[in-house]
Amino acid sequence: MSRRKIGRWALPLLLVAAACVQATPASATTFSGSCHLTGHIDYEQPLTLILSPKDFQSYLSGTCTGTLDGKAYDGPASSYTDGRMGQPASCLAGEGREMLSVLQFGGSPGDVDAVRLDNYTTLDVNVLNVAPFAWRGAYNGQGVGQASVANGGQEQFQQCAGPGLSRIDIDVQESTVTPMYG
Repeated sequence: MSRRKIGRWALPLLLVAAACVQATPASATTFSGSCHLTGHIDYEQPLTLILSPKDFQSYLSGTCTGTLDGKAYDGPASSYTDGRMGQPASCLAGEGREMLSVLQFGGSPGDVDAVRLDNYTTLDVNVLNVAPFAWRGAYNGQGVGQASVANGGQEQFQQCAGPGLSRIDIDVQESTVTPMYG
């Protein structure tokens, strides 16, 4: 085969090969480690004992430890999850599909100097006061975690049986399984 014929095939093959490789953007934040965050979930419609479509947003803050953008990190973090998805939920059980989340290292949400990791959270099934979940980086990476109801008890259960709960305090532990890119 002549060089000219090889040259005609080489460029299209290189373009196809390049398209098949999943590249991580150079500006993506990377994180590998664990976080302990506390905060609250705000429900747009009160959470009761009856399973029905619900929307929520969560606001958390705490600390993360691990490797952030290739450097050791042990410091403040905050998180936001947009759970406005209309998935079934009650005080006893619920489920959620992939929800947009942001994990921010340093400062509070919106700080100019903070480093942001875009990610997605999937709540498989929440039963009573414990909700295991999975999360993944916007570009790559996997993690697992658990959200537990803080300050639960008889009084909270009685509110569920009555007018419902518009806010629930939670305690979250999460860790990466593979490095996150977001």
